Amino acid sequence: MKRRKSLMIIGAILMSLTFSVGCSSRSTGISSSRSNDVNNIDGDAIDRLPEEQKDTAIDKDLSRRRKARKESIQETPEGTLSIGEPCINVPGQSKNMPDFSNESYEKMEELSRIANNYIENELKIPEKPVYIHNVSQCMDPRMNAIYDDEDKGVASGYDNENIYIEEYETEKEDVYSYLILVRESKDSPWKVIHHENSYKE
Repeated sequence: MKRRKSLMIIGAILMSLTFSVGCSSRSTGISSSRSNDVNNIDGDAIDRLPEEQKDTAIDKDLSRRRKARKESIQETPEGTLSIGEPCINVPGQSKNMPDFSNESYEKMEELSRIANNYIENELKIPEKPVYIHNVSQCMDPRMNAIYDDEDKGVASGYDNENIYIEEYETEKEDVYSYLILVRESKDSPWKVIHHENSYKE
């Protein structure tokens, strides 16, 4: 139990650091000599792709980032540690994503606990070795478009600062889905209101 608590606490800290640590946000576009390298794809480049290729390019980029996050997992005396790239660096990312880096330690721990409890008890996803449940703040710009959408889909009526999307690895290796959590205000507890691959009902 002590180990699981440490894992959730560290996970919460990492979520709060999502916007402040990681690789450079410098955009490089698509290199003419390495057009298939997802490391060289930026938001404008994806926008220029034909519609049928956009999702493929985004999914390849997300896959690379998630793989790097999983490979960074380390066992420490305090629990399990993993560091991923900032969400804001993902091509095509919403510019209206709220900055949760100023949230208190207690609030982020609470959010992590609620998300993990839902994954384990409601979705019945079994624990995996080392990282238990591979969770992180959502990196997928197609889900984070909720922050640009006036009606907010399933989170209608909530301000951006009170909407949080968590991505988690499903029972299938390297396949991810999403939880949408909301709160009434910064002083209110988080709650899960939706789990799917879209923020629309």
